[in-house]
Amino acid sequence: MLPAQRIRLYGELAFALRYAHRLYKDYFESGKVFLYALLLYEANSRIKELLQRGCSLIPDEAQTDARELMHHIDVWSARWKDEVKAKDPRITDRFDFDNDVTFPSLSVDRLLKALSH
Repeated sequence: MLPAQRIRLYGELAFALRYAHRLYKDYFESGKVFLYALLLYEANSRIKELLQRGCSLIPDEAQTDARELMHHIDVWSARWKDEVKAKDPRITDRFDFDNDVTFPSLSVDRLLKALSH
């Protein structure tokens, strides 16, 4: 039986990841409007917070996967902050930037699977 804390982490993390995915889709469908990039930044910050708070609940076999997700968020967020500072976008402006650290889909799948078992 899984500890209640791990079940809660799984639920919160799965929900946050699904919401971030929705925002990512909205960002592209809107033509990369800053509003969605801002909301995605906030969602990613929440995901990172959940991972940091729940790191002791993540099974050993999924620790690397959790770190891969955090690495992606850290790199993406640093680049996002740099672009915001340089461009000072308005909420309706087009906003995009280069990021060569892609979302670790397989790591996220393994992480969620490990948390749910």
